[in-house]
Amino acid sequence: ALVTEWVIIRMAGKPWLFDGQAVLIGLLVGMVMPPSVPAFVPVLASCFAIGFVKWPLGGTGSAWLHPAAAAWAFALLSWPQQMGKFNLPVWFSANQDPVPGPASTIRLWLEANPAGGLGPGDILVSQGFFRSPLDLRITELINSNLLAPLGAALPAGYVDAFLGMGPGSIGQVSSVLLLVGSVVLIARGVITWQLPAAFFAIFAILTYCLGGLVFGTGLFSGDVLFFLTHGSFLLVMFFMATDLSTSPLTVSGQLVAGLVLGLVTFLVTVLGRGADAAIDSVLVVNAFVGVIDRQTRVRRTRLRR
Repeated sequence: ALVTEWVIIRMAGKPWLFDGQAVLIGLLVGMVMPPSVPAFVPVLASCFAIGFVKWPLGGTGSAWLHPAAAAWAFALLSWPQQMGKFNLPVWFSANQDPVPGPASTIRLWLEANPAGGLGPGDILVSQGFFRSPLDLRITELINSNLLAPLGAALPAGYVDAFLGMGPGSIGQVSSVLLLVGSVVLIARGVITWQLPAAFFAIFAILTYCLGGLVFGTGLFSGDVLFFLTHGSFLLVMFFMATDLSTSPLTVSGQLVAGLVLGLVTFLVTVLGRGADAAIDSVLVVNAFVGVIDRQTRVRRTRLRR
């Protein structure tokens, strides 16, 4: 990413002011890549992010499309097989052959079982999805001591997802580390809480009320925790959707963008039958950020008058 930016600036005859944005874009591109992906994929994706998105669409601080999200879409469309395979943690499995991710496993099961009847976590259990001994032990303790008296049960796999012990992209597997990073960013004032809060609220409500329909488990049975701990939801909510260049400037605009982002993520997840849709939703909402900014600014001006 840095090399591409340096080449573009030199060709334009402008001085290169190192602001760290290219580093951040390259880091995010790496975080959404599977560990086993060939090295040329993130390299070309980073070049695409800088050379075909950031600078053609406005440059530093002005690009309206998130470069890392666009790079992820470019890599997924160009190399779908390589982008859809993941590795198990080496300390849990000596077999390092790439395996399908949770989203692919669920989608294949739903295609074979259109009537559904199982939640996403139960689907992974039924398909023999990898679970660490630590996950099984902690899940058993939680169910027997906390949830059994309430008539509920936590499927295996959520502890692995929370701690980062399952297959997934480099920057998506550990929910606890993503949450720690988000707390640091909010506490230091790097990002605001309004957009992530609105994003989570609308997605959680819709998923709980309607998300079970796609799995054949009925209304008010959606598994919010599954989508929170699996896939790119947390990474997008705190590290991509809050990007200053591609998110609204006003507080009300951030709330509106968060609501739209949550709605689009839910719709794509349902229509995609369990697909990991958060990054796609960022690209959709980016196209409307300018409109959101103009509308929220107009309303504020009218109120002052």
